[in-house]
Amino acid sequence: MKKIMEILSLCLLIFVLSCSSATASTKNSKKKVGKDNANSQDKSGIKLEKGYFEKLLDFTNIDIEQYTKKAEQGDVETQRRLGYIYKSGDYGVPQDLRLAIKWFRQAAEQGDAEAQCQLGYIYKSGGDGVPQDLRLAIKWFRQAAEQGDYSAQILLGNMYYYGNNVHKDLQESIRWYCKSFKHDYFGRLIIADDGIHDRYADYPRINRERFDFNKTLKLAKQGNVVEQIRLGYYYVDTEDSPNFKEAAKWFRKAAEQGDHYAQVLLGYLNYIVEDYPHDFKEAAKWFRKAALQSDCVAQFALGVMYFEGLGIPQNFIYAHAWSSIAASQGNRDAKSCRDIIANQFINAEQLNLAQILATELEHKIDYSAEDAKSHSSETSTTIAPRLNGSGTGFTVTKNGYILTCHHVIATAKTIKVCIDKEIYSAIVVEDDKYNDLALLKISGNFQALAFSPNQSAKMGQEVFTIGYPNPGMQGLNAKFTKGYISSISGFQDDLRLYQISTPVQPGNSGGPLLDNNGNVIGIIVAMLDAKSVFQVSGSLPQNVNYAVKNTYAKALLNMLPNIADILPVPSKIKNFDKMITKIRKSIVMVLAYE
Repeated sequence: MKKIMEILSLCLLIFVLSCSSATASTKNSKKKVGKDNANSQDKSGIKLEKGYFEKLLDFTNIDIEQYTKKAEQGDVETQRRLGYIYKSGDYGVPQDLRLAIKWFRQAAEQGDAEAQCQLGYIYKSGGDGVPQDLRLAIKWFRQAAEQGDYSAQILLGNMYYYGNNVHKDLQESIRWYCKSFKHDYFGRLIIADDGIHDRYADYPRINRERFDFNKTLKLAKQGNVVEQIRLGYYYVDTEDSPNFKEAAKWFRKAAEQGDHYAQVLLGYLNYIVEDYPHDFKEAAKWFRKAALQSDCVAQFALGVMYFEGLGIPQNFIYAHAWSSIAASQGNRDAKSCRDIIANQFINAEQLNLAQILATELEHKIDYSAEDAKSHSSETSTTIAPRLNGSGTGFTVTKNGYILTCHHVIATAKTIKVCIDKEIYSAIVVEDDKYNDLALLKISGNFQALAFSPNQSAKMGQEVFTIGYPNPGMQGLNAKFTKGYISSISGFQDDLRLYQISTPVQPGNSGGPLLDNNGNVIGIIVAMLDAKSVFQVSGSLPQNVNYAVKNTYAKALLNMLPNIADILPVPSKIKNFDKMITKIRKSIVMVLAYE
């Protein structure tokens, strides 16, 4: 056990999931690294809480003279603890950053990574007679980071990201962030004696005193997944040098039968274990298979691989999406990774796209889980659900009723709604195919739009719409366009429709057509097909679009008395900017999945 932990601690892996504590020793046993802060580390990626490390220590019944004598004799742990005492100024000892630096430095010069990180933190912040010195901060952060101290790795990543006395280098910042996310994880997956994750609790560990190798080998050869994994354990956790090649053989056999834990183990073998040939594409393949089985360890690992660009093209949107999915299952390190990406590497539109992508991926995960239940003994060939199209909609009641177009959701098996950067599952309440209208329902409390009290709009009346045209090309922020009522009848004098000059594109369908008071006078349903018109007339139409009149939408709602009674009253808002801000809160993106 000691041998394997010495080897695995060199791998610079990650992770504190929902675990209690993890103690790792370095290859050199005299360099005791990070024991006191190995638990609940806050890796926000921006800064660490002031006084965080001091909270981790129990300095009750301190005899400062005895501490000093022991530190002067070269005891690294005592030197480090004295540094904390003088840094905090608690326990009856006045704060003295110069003395804190003295003792941290003595421990740091003996190779103590935690003391090195603390020196870097003091020099980065400065104060109380100690001038800020970013050059020294980087020096000590780097020494600690190169030993695997994940706090130092995060802080060094910040330095490179913000260009604090170093050349701003996004790839170098990503490299250090990712090192922190990969700290000592494979070893903890194998040992699994520190509560690494409840989902692996059902996998039995090896008790060497009672381990029957021949019986396990026999069952493994017969295809028993659990025994194949146990045999893989055996070859990794040996008293001699680990045989990673043989371990990978048995993990692969279990992984090929669809076991998510074996897939994760095989992924990490290919990803980070130094004594096994790295194959990042292979790692990504196995992480993806496990991720689609809702394994949050694999989901987070896949997010880190997208973040780092190893084995798969670097893609911050996918990195955020996978990290977000893992974080939703309680993975705290995934949350840190997600927040770093959101705060530092993507803009608002990319964040919206990542959130929509996460929703689509969750559908694939849900489908994979159902497929695994119904086809546990065979490989599924059915295509997983995918995003088929999108449109616009708007809330008509505060309790989540939404109007959109029938054609937006006509072939959808699953419907999602994105509103104010949140994703909601939606159901179809009523569907009017003839007038191309549909009423959806989501849960929650929202702003709602009111219908115009007028029976009809007037030709030449100024109108506008807000919607989500071509989100894949134009981005995911709502778009405002305005125009006029060109005619009070639509295509070939269809009395259900208005012809409007308001520019609309695919994706605007289902959005509200609004008057200058912000009240709904119609629902965007169609645009005249330019290609067809050109073939007939030889000219291209300019801004010839259509909206179904609000009377048909109100008729649909009146079929449901519980809705008709709670529709908001028409409004008159004189300040146009305030009106637009209010309206935007009612506009939704409708996502239709096959």
